[in-house]
Amino acid sequence: MKAMIVGFGVGYVYYAVQLNVENLNFSKYLSVAINALLEIPAVFIGSFLLVFMNRRLLLSLSCILAGSSCLLCIIFTNGNGGTIGNWIQLGIEGFGFMAASVAFDITFVYCIELFPTNVRNFAVSLMRQALVLGDAVAPLLVVLGRLSTTFSFMVIGGLSILSGLVSLWLPETKNTPLFDTLEQQEKEEKLGSHEISSP
Repeated sequence: MKAMIVGFGVGYVYYAVQLNVENLNFSKYLSVAINALLEIPAVFIGSFLLVFMNRRLLLSLSCILAGSSCLLCIIFTNGNGGTIGNWIQLGIEGFGFMAASVAFDITFVYCIELFPTNVRNFAVSLMRQALVLGDAVAPLLVVLGRLSTTFSFMVIGGLSILSGLVSLWLPETKNTPLFDTLEQQEKEEKLGSHEISSP
């Protein structure tokens, strides 16, 4: 369930940040082009960081950075800061989109490692459906940004940060074996917790 909540939040934020460019104080076409270009380094950054960082921490940090960037964009809504403020807002939004893109890519790797083989296909399918549901809801809430730009940035940022916090309750999978059955995984988790609690 926690994995699906995280999947929904990540899917929503990834697509909402892209669609929310219409609420920036900048050219929509240039903003979309910059976001598209920023997705290329985001893939490499995420892959590079996966080698060194824990999956859970990287996913959580990516979500929190994406959400914080959206909340920072509020400062420059309605043309606050003039032309320089518009460029700063675009830079913050671009950074947030890169973080959302990293979180989106990591979610698949992390979800595959979370579940044993006999339920992995089903679990990844459920997580994918949660991502798609987040994708489906994103345009509806972005449209509300036409009424209140601040509201759209707040919803995107808040949901992203919430997803990052929920992901902290998921187990870490880096350098852990992929199990074949739930029974094997539960047995290993019990042994691990017993070893930690024993003197």
